[in-house]
Amino acid sequence: MARRTEYDEAQGAQRLKVPVTAFRWARHVGLVPASDVSPGRWSRAAIEALDAGAVRAAMDQAPISGGETADRIAAALGTPNTMGERAAVTSFVVRRLVTRGLLADLAGNPKSTLHHPGQVAEVCARGDPAELVVADTPLGPDQAAARLDVRCAGQVRRRCVVCMSSALVRLQRLRKELSVLPSWWVRAGHS
Repeated sequence: MARRTEYDEAQGAQRLKVPVTAFRWARHVGLVPASDVSPGRWSRAAIEALDAGAVRAAMDQAPISGGETADRIAAALGTPNTMGERAAVTSFVVRRLVTRGLLADLAGNPKSTLHHPGQVAEVCARGDPAELVVADTPLGPDQAAARLDVRCAGQVRRRCVVCMSSALVRLQRLRKELSVLPSWWVRAGHS
């Protein structure tokens, strides 16, 4: 049987006999060096040089889901998510925190996230968790109108025509000033 010469994350974790989430966390904190063969792939020598005990010890707790992460952040804000009520912090906000680099995603699945409980506790202990959540919460039509500095006509139904047309006018002005079209604008066929 031929010996494997290069490893991806899952194969490296299997070779070290550690969970793949522990391998990903060790990679995030710098215990696992950058891939040396190609992006996401390590040589046999690089994997064999790793200390499996250190990789396992780095992830000393089981990872928690994006939903549990949202619940912990909401509890830290003093507005816990409760069943049957609108959530104060959602998994969307957690994904935005991952995108901003404040949380590491340890899941290999694009439909869900897993996080290190210690890192979640650090985010909850920050002095500005409320600002983080507010910055990453999607806006409603009236909030978007206020942020765009446009007038919103009284009752907001499914789509506020005044807000949409005012925002469109502002976007067209910006387009003329910048003379660069956003990619979503071109894809939608507006040019």
